[in-house]
Amino acid sequence: MTYRPTHPRRLQRRTVYRHSEDVLYVVLDGRTKQLHLRISVVQMVADLHREGRPVTD
Repeated sequence: MTYRPTHPRRLQRRTVYRHSEDVLYVVLDGRTKQLHLRISVVQMVADLHREGRPVTD
């Protein structure tokens, strides 16, 4: 809701739609253009070294 993209520079309106539990679709209306943005929420389930050991740093 608070993400501030660099374009459109003069944001007039932001419309947010929930596509599913973890996906939002955002329409940004500027003075001269309209942009679309899709936001997915993800959960990391593993971070492993090549050998399969968990990364600890």
